Amino acid sequence: LPFGIFTAVALITSIGDGVASIMGVSFGRHHFPKTSSKTIIGYISGFFASFGVSLFALWLFEPYIIPLKMIVMALSGAIVFLSIDLLSLKIDDNILNPIFCGLVMTFFYIIL
Repeated sequence: LPFGIFTAVALITSIGDGVASIMGVSFGRHHFPKTSSKTIIGYISGFFASFGVSLFALWLFEPYIIPLKMIVMALSGAIVFLSIDLLSLKIDDNILNPIFCGLVMTFFYIIL
């Protein structure tokens, strides 16, 4: 696992999830699903924070990767983060996010 992906996954798990929580609690009004405590603004802010921190980590630690590949990898990590948050599984998303974000980002690192 390249260090840039490791760092991106760690930042997605910590900062992305933290931003989603803080923004959702502070500004969230519309819950999704209705019975959940998670809010739409939390999902959106977590997605953008995850994209931003993973793009930064890839730019900082994997500078030889072309920018389009960095964007695809960061976007894939953010989409996986959002998907796992939306699913609301019985397994804690703090366990699933680093595993699946890392797998998907590594997949695109190898393929592209």
